[in-house]
Amino acid sequence: MPVVSGISYSSMIMCGFIFNYLIRHFRLKWWMQYNYILAVSLNAGTMIAMAVIFFTLTLPKMGDIELSWWGNRWFFDLPFNLNWISDVKYLQ
Repeated sequence: MPVVSGISYSSMIMCGFIFNYLIRHFRLKWWMQYNYILAVSLNAGTMIAMAVIFFTLTLPKMGDIELSWWGNRWFFDLPFNLNWISDVKYLQ
């Protein structure tokens, strides 16, 4: 699996800060009522997206479909050497 990019960390931190600090601090009643539903919906959306990606890209042709775009090729252009990435089978 590719290395998690900085945009992933920054969006997780921003979402956590907004919903677990700002909304909890300023709108506690709303947060108590809807925070669990929000967390479940974000997790369910992630699982549904993973299933859609699996059934549309990985399952047909037994995983031979390869997409090449900046989001999954950025680590090949890094200025430093990541030797452990070359050991991963699907990146070769």
